[in-house]
Amino acid sequence: MTALEVLQAKLPALGHRNWVLVADAAYPEQCAPGIETVVTDEGLVETLRAVLQLVETSPHVRAVALLDLELNVLEETDLPGVEQIRDEIMSSLAFLSVEVQLHEEILNQMAAAATTYKVFVIKTPCTIPYTSVFLRLECGYWNSDQEARLREQLEKCQTQ
Repeated sequence: MTALEVLQAKLPALGHRNWVLVADAAYPEQCAPGIETVVTDEGLVETLRAVLQLVETSPHVRAVALLDLELNVLEETDLPGVEQIRDEIMSSLAFLSVEVQLHEEILNQMAAAATTYKVFVIKTPCTIPYTSVFLRLECGYWNSDQEARLREQLEKCQTQ
């Protein structure tokens, strides 16, 4: 079974607060019980696009992308190909909400989530650092504005 086939089989069980990560080759295999790592021979951008397609066609989830801030300052002189892959990643994520943070901060968020929720990692052969794309899954049929209105209503009910 390919990494994408594994994700496709698992996606119906995944939901709000789960994570899917499309990682570069140096991304470590983690030992937390909630984290599963699968290796693919497909490129990072190709894998990312396929993962995004799977998520997009799943009505119960949507993704928020988290990118490493470090990727924004890597230069072509140090890493040939970084500009192209950065552009391709950003193009692939054009329709998503994207948060940019230091790599270590994203890792800490994901590790905290993994104590309670599943994290699915697809490790690619990409050898350009800080290109991993972290996808935090959110509810596909309920958004933050709706949740805020619900919380306001609950607050009103509690104060009456």
